[in-house]
Amino acid sequence: MPPEPPTSFLLPPETDGPAVAPLLGEYLDVHAGRPATFDRTALDTADRRLARAGLALDGRHRSGRWELTLHHPEGGIDECSVPAPADRLPADALPDGPVRACLAPVIAMRALLPLAHLRSRLLPLYVLDGEAKTVVRLVAEHPLLVRRGEPARPLRARLRVDAVRGYDGAYARVCRRLAGDAGLEPAGQSLLDEAVVAAGGKPGGLSGKLDVALDPRWRADRATAVLLRRLWTQVDEQLPGTLADLDTEFLHDLRVAVRRSRSLLKELRSALPAQCRSHWAVELKWVQEVTGPTRDVDVTLLEWDDLRASVAPALATGLEPVHRLLAGRRDDDRKAMVRHLRSARFKKLAAAWPAYLDELAASRVPGDEAPGPDAGRPIVDAAAARISTVYGSIKRRGRAVTDASPAEDLHDLRKRGKELRYLLEHFGGLYPAEVVRPMVSALKGLQNVLGCFQDRQVQGEYFHALATDLAGDKDSTATLLAMGALVERLFEQQAEARADFARRFASFTAPAVRSGVASAFGAGAG
Repeated sequence: MPPEPPTSFLLPPETDGPAVAPLLGEYLDVHAGRPATFDRTALDTADRRLARAGLALDGRHRSGRWELTLHHPEGGIDECSVPAPADRLPADALPDGPVRACLAPVIAMRALLPLAHLRSRLLPLYVLDGEAKTVVRLVAEHPLLVRRGEPARPLRARLRVDAVRGYDGAYARVCRRLAGDAGLEPAGQSLLDEAVVAAGGKPGGLSGKLDVALDPRWRADRATAVLLRRLWTQVDEQLPGTLADLDTEFLHDLRVAVRRSRSLLKELRSALPAQCRSHWAVELKWVQEVTGPTRDVDVTLLEWDDLRASVAPALATGLEPVHRLLAGRRDDDRKAMVRHLRSARFKKLAAAWPAYLDELAASRVPGDEAPGPDAGRPIVDAAAARISTVYGSIKRRGRAVTDASPAEDLHDLRKRGKELRYLLEHFGGLYPAEVVRPMVSALKGLQNVLGCFQDRQVQGEYFHALATDLAGDKDSTATLLAMGALVERLFEQQAEARADFARRFASFTAPAVRSGVASAFGAGAG
């Protein structure tokens, strides 16, 4: 069997560089190499996609370039360089080669960001056998977190154990001896995670998951407030990256958190004070509206390669003016969005809304408001009633859809499906997994079809409007022909999605799903 990935242990705090070899020499035949100082910047996406894939990326500035080293889980490395400075590196900024080939599918639409700058004193050590051959390599590292304008901050010293090919048994013995005889504690947290935490970040990166454990006995108003508070924390976390335009996913995740909040306010309205509907729902809708235009263009630009490939190659070059127009519109839309997100209105919302929710989560109705009529109902009952009602609504509306139904009927059905999806994401953990999982799976299939239907209609209408804007331009004939072909293909895809609706809806309303929903959430859903 191949050796496990390199293992790291924590060194005692009082163990400086020269003391490492004598300490280890009590348990191993170890020889020290030449010490060195190593500066590097650790890079990953904001949601730590490289770490989850077992990858690590270091960067160093050299001669006006950013030298990157990619560490693979099995111990291999690949290298490349890009022009400096680089405060963000999308996949298309990486040169063609092994690094880009490995990273592009992992990071997708995200950008690589510098998460922590480390300056380490390294001491290589070599474990020898009876023939003086190196059978295991060790590296003692004493790292410092370096941040501009602040004193360097020491992090915990570590000992990394690297296997040597062909000496798997020696590797295992050394790890056991370090943990047993030497009493070294395994490093449960990576050096990068420790550095990110020391810099005030989250070790696992930003996440769109709620990670809120609800007690089914909680009052409905309290449980809803706890969820809403976590959702606003996600807005706070995504806001800096949205304003800095680090990558498109910051805005996407911010909008998802706002949309989920709005859905909760709607679906659990009977558990909440009236001000949640009369004021806070209005403010959250405003945030959704002012961020919408930028996101709409982002989606189109992210799909641009696929859209371009959907028309004949002879026509595709005619779409380049459209791409330039979209990029310009995004700049204008983003500037307007940033003004709104830095406005007094947004700052007031960002201060007052979480404070309001903290009061409500503590089972104190803010101000002199009256609690909602279902405020004291156990959340397990209140949420089940809403899930049952929304499922039944989708079932009735979907059965009424025919080939002659207007597009708006399918758009409304999609919105209702999103509301059910959010209810299941928020409260699904309170109910049997054997009911929730197939329900979510069937709902995803239905949503994919409805989403494609709506997206293609919106994009088709959007490009049709752009054609009008470009019609007066000189030499616009090729562009108009290409856009006509693109719009035609978009509406073909919309028709394909509509044709697939009946199959997906049948899966969503299959007898097994209906009976499970009825047993878990209420007879009205059956």
